[in-house]
Amino acid sequence: MYKFFTLASALLLAVALLTLTGCDAIGGRETSSYVVGSWFWDEDSSFEYHFNADGTGTRGTDYEYAAFSWSARGTTLSITCEEEMFGVRRERWVFSVEDHILTLTSQQSQGMTYSYIRDGQIGVVSDELVGKWYWGDNNFWSYTFNQDGTGHGGWSFEEYNFIWGVTDQVLRVAFTDGSPDDFPRIATWTFSVAGNALNLTSPGGYDFTYFRDDRSWEVLPELVGTWLWDENPDWIYIFNANGTAIRGFSGEREELTWSTYGNELRFFYDGNMMDSWYFTISDDLLRVVHVYDEEFIFYYIRDNAYSGERD
Repeated sequence: MYKFFTLASALLLAVALLTLTGCDAIGGRETSSYVVGSWFWDEDSSFEYHFNADGTGTRGTDYEYAAFSWSARGTTLSITCEEEMFGVRRERWVFSVEDHILTLTSQQSQGMTYSYIRDGQIGVVSDELVGKWYWGDNNFWSYTFNQDGTGHGGWSFEEYNFIWGVTDQVLRVAFTDGSPDDFPRIATWTFSVAGNALNLTSPGGYDFTYFRDDRSWEVLPELVGTWLWDENPDWIYIFNANGTAIRGFSGEREELTWSTYGNELRFFYDGNMMDSWYFTISDDLLRVVHVYDEEFIFYYIRDNAYSGERD
C-alpha cells in the first residue's frame, strides 16, 4: 500500500511543478467528447481523473482530490486548477485516446508523459489468454481469463473477480470486488505466450511465469467410495463417480468437486477455492500428502475394510 501512496503523491507533485503559463486559445476543433469520463492512472489506479461534460473535473486519490476546469481542442487539453498549496495553475497537455487509453504529454515539462485507462474499458479480449493459468512457483495462485472479458484470480482460498483486456502486448486486469494485497485496482503487465507458458512482466520489471491448465483431469474409479480417517472414523471422504464429494465430521461436512491427474488429487470448494494432494492407494489404504506442505500426511481406510486399526 505504501508504494501506491508514493506513486500517487509523486504524480501530484510532478503536476504541481509544471511551468506556469498563460492559457491562450488553442486552434483546432473542439474534442472534449473524447476525454469526458473517468480515467485511472495505469501505474497506480488509486490516482484518477474525472472529466465532466460541463468542463469541470477532479483528479487525485481517495484522500486528496483537487477540482479543475478544462477544455480540449484538437490534440491539446487545457486544465486550470486552483489549490490552496500551489494557487492557480494552467496546464497544457497533448492528448490522444486509443483503445480506451488516454495518453497525456506535457507541453510545459519535457519528458512528462502519463497514461490513463478509461474506467470499465481496459482493452480487448485476446484468445491466446483465454483459459486457466497456474503460477509456476505455486499453483495455488492462478488466473482464469474468460472469453467474455471477465475472470477471477488469486490464491485458491481467496480469489477475486475482475474484468480484463489487452492492448498490443499489455495485459490489464481491473478487479471489481476488492483486490489481492499489494495489488492496485488495475494491475498491468506486458505479456508473451510461448506454447503453454505465459510470461507476465510487471511495471517494476518482475517476471512471473504461468502454465496453462490443459491437463486431462479425470475421476479415478479406484477412489470412488467412502474413506474413514484412521485417527477418527467420524471424519470421512465420500468420493462420488460423478466428480462430487463430501468431507468432514458428521454435522459439519462440506460439498466439493474432485478429480485426479496422475498421482495428484484436486478438490474445488466454496466456488473457486482449490486444495491439492498427492495420493497413493495400497489395498484399502489411502495415503494423502499435501502438495505444498509434506508434513501434512493423512491415512484413510476404505469403509468396507475398516476394523478400527491400521498396521
